[in-house]
Amino acid sequence: MSSIEEFILGVKNTPTFASITNITEVYMKKTSKGNRKFANPLLACGMLVQIESTYQILVNVNYQNMVNVVLKKDGKESLFESQSLWHGTGQYYHNCPFGRLARNVKNEQKYFVYSPFKCTAFRYLVNGREASETERIIIKNYSPEKTENLVEWRLVKLENIKRLAIDNKVFEI
Repeated sequence: MSSIEEFILGVKNTPTFASITNITEVYMKKTSKGNRKFANPLLACGMLVQIESTYQILVNVNYQNMVNVVLKKDGKESLFESQSLWHGTGQYYHNCPFGRLARNVKNEQKYFVYSPFKCTAFRYLVNGREASETERIIIKNYSPEKTENLVEWRLVKLENIKRLAIDNKVFEI
């Protein structure tokens, strides 16, 4: 395979379990929580903070259907309708009916779409090396609060994927 995009397009279009390892930049607040605001020391020093994670995932699934199944199991009305990607500036662009690849039409950035269900490895990186204990504390203190969703749904830039295993096929950088 010459590219991750070709690899993804070459796998079957049915719901499938897979594994992904990716490196993504950490979104952190520039100032601390509370009345007294302190600058984030990692960002103030211009450090690149990333997460390297490996997940067991489900691909080729429909987000809207997954949410409605959870609602129905919880005894609630299952009339959820998902919104468009990036407020209408995103689109799925292949022949899979559920979306496996998406792109932002404004900047042409391409993404792999999946639902994670189990994290098997996770570590913070600062300027390419594993974060120290002090750096991990800073990262956690400046990270936004996580919101609870009925169904986890992720989009990761194609260039952030280090390894992807689907249908006994592996793409690795």
